[in-house]
Amino acid sequence: MSGTPKDLIVLQLEPPPEESWDSKTRLILDYERFGVPVPENLTSFPIPLTNDSVSPQPLQSRSVTPMKAGLDFIASPRDSFLSAAPKSATVLAGSAQPGSNTQAPRNVKVTRVMLEPHDPVGQLFKVCLLSPQPRKEDPGYEEVLELGFDTGSPDTWVYGQGYALLRNNSVTNEPEYTEIPAGKEFLHNGVITGWDENNPANLPRAGTTELEYVDGSNPGKSDFVIRSSSKVPFKLHTQPNTAGLQEVSGSFGWKIAVAVAAPRMTLRKPYDGILGMSVPTSDWSQMDPPLKKFIPTLVEERLLNKKTERYYVRLIPGCGNPMGKEIYNFVGIHRWPCRGDFPHFSGYIPVVPDFRRWVVRLLSIKFVPTQGKKIPMLPEEKIFVSTGGEAGINVHIDSGTSYSWLPGTVKWLEALLPRLNYPGGAFSYALGPQVNMEDVSVMFTFKGREGADNVRITCSSIRFLTGGHNAGSMSPFSYEQRNVPEGYQECLLRQAGEVSDAGVVIPAILGQSFLQCFISEFNFPHGGVGEPSVRFVEQGSPGAWTIPAVEV
Repeated sequence: MSGTPKDLIVLQLEPPPEESWDSKTRLILDYERFGVPVPENLTSFPIPLTNDSVSPQPLQSRSVTPMKAGLDFIASPRDSFLSAAPKSATVLAGSAQPGSNTQAPRNVKVTRVMLEPHDPVGQLFKVCLLSPQPRKEDPGYEEVLELGFDTGSPDTWVYGQGYALLRNNSVTNEPEYTEIPAGKEFLHNGVITGWDENNPANLPRAGTTELEYVDGSNPGKSDFVIRSSSKVPFKLHTQPNTAGLQEVSGSFGWKIAVAVAAPRMTLRKPYDGILGMSVPTSDWSQMDPPLKKFIPTLVEERLLNKKTERYYVRLIPGCGNPMGKEIYNFVGIHRWPCRGDFPHFSGYIPVVPDFRRWVVRLLSIKFVPTQGKKIPMLPEEKIFVSTGGEAGINVHIDSGTSYSWLPGTVKWLEALLPRLNYPGGAFSYALGPQVNMEDVSVMFTFKGREGADNVRITCSSIRFLTGGHNAGSMSPFSYEQRNVPEGYQECLLRQAGEVSDAGVVIPAILGQSFLQCFISEFNFPHGGVGEPSVRFVEQGSPGAWTIPAVEV
């Protein structure tokens, strides 16, 4: 147990591995997460960051500049948002556009990018914990555990040393433990358990709990965990110091869920467990009885002030790489951690009852001109209505997915990126009006607190649609000619509502692409009095938000 509680703990979040930003990898991971079959010819949706010059004309009769270069793509039977362009979608200079009576301004081609399913890697930002594990040859030895940071999960779990592969028996189809496959991608650091590390037959079976994703995703690919018999000792890697090294917190004990076995898909992810960061004051858990959550544990163990009621999150756009000793991805617990004046956060956006998850009510989304500029023919405001006819939809604020998933966004985006129709029913997308995407912002309207106004927040349209990746910075899928064209970037907004074979519906989610646009404040009432809420302020330049390095 620590000494004097702190009024601030800053955790540096490590970005996902570089290969996880490959868009075929990232999207396939999300489809598999929800148990939705990956379309055989899944495609990306490139959008232009800045368009070629064209003349604004009526939507159905104007000259358009289609997206560039690509050939030999097969149309996907899945939703139109992910559809591929037809083979040989070449438009010659001076010729008519398919489905148009106007002339094309130059020789261009339309591109869709085919994705080829393969084993995914992890996409979560990570928190580093240390587990003291004294050894005869090294009494001060500490195991480093990298846990995926997940605002959508209630439970924290880590691997136990001696975990097994979880699979279904080929005859009975019942889950069984078996030896870990060969290969370093299946190896993880874990906590000491006392289990037999060489014989899956000796691993615990009684008292295990099957953990699934909290939104009901990942069916049939759950982890088997068991409660630790006593508090496991941990320390936290916190913020960098002036020497460029990370500080370490005092030691604390935590009774935690320990993985006995995990499926192959989970084992391949490059983190040693999950740090569940759903509403800390909720007792919601898949463990029965529930285990104490992360922040309440830090308070109980006297690492944090007992009046802790909030945490802040900043994810740097793009690949999330830190920009120095004072500019990095962070979780700041209890109070605002950055230099300068306190930011002008939005109004409070209440969490919908039953206050278990970071779920809020999204009323609409809209493209708006930036700084009063006049932009012709932007899409109309997308107003969301629930299946029961009520205003708005419930949306998860979830760092566990890099995409954002919203219903009805296909046709909404087509007003900005209109569809070109080809003979035989094939189609692709092109840029229509004379729009520099830097001149367009996106506005979200959320339901406010009872008796208060609704809350509007605005951010860069490019950053929300692309996660802030620069054109060409992500893997270009170098399969022959199948690559994202120069100057274009993949769109990270996807269609919610697809249904898996197990009946799981991909819910509405504002994921990492949303969180990379804003600094986020997650509020949870001390003592359980009041409602949890969130607030946001546009991040702008990450360099504007610096955290003083600890003096050494």
